[in-house]
Amino acid sequence: MDKKTILVIDDDFDLRETIAMALEAENYSVLTASNGKLALDLLGTKSPGEISCIVLDLMMPEMDGKEFLRRLHEDYRPFARIPVIIATAMGIPVQNIAIPYPVERIQKPMELDELYRALESAVTREGART
Repeated sequence: MDKKTILVIDDDFDLRETIAMALEAENYSVLTASNGKLALDLLGTKSPGEISCIVLDLMMPEMDGKEFLRRLHEDYRPFARIPVIIATAMGIPVQNIAIPYPVERIQKPMELDELYRALESAVTREGART
């Protein structure tokens, strides 16, 4: 089985690195970006098949998660099929945040087991589509 690559987009350095280390310990390959703009720049250097899932924070400077999703679906269409997991600490339940695209949702602070379950579900769905 090929190692799955996860793109983690979060402006919180400590959280981003903690998630990356935890995923690497579970045998995922991990790419990271601190905001949506840097993530889109990174995607521009990859092919859509290289990324298995995106873990995305909504509240970030320069380009937030909602703008990242909009640009992903409008300007980076080949990447729009990559499953996305929204992980946010916004003051309202993540399930109540209007996102016009299919996404998994996790409320921060999150348990790693919850992230692993969401990733497994997303990666399995992604594999069924390819």
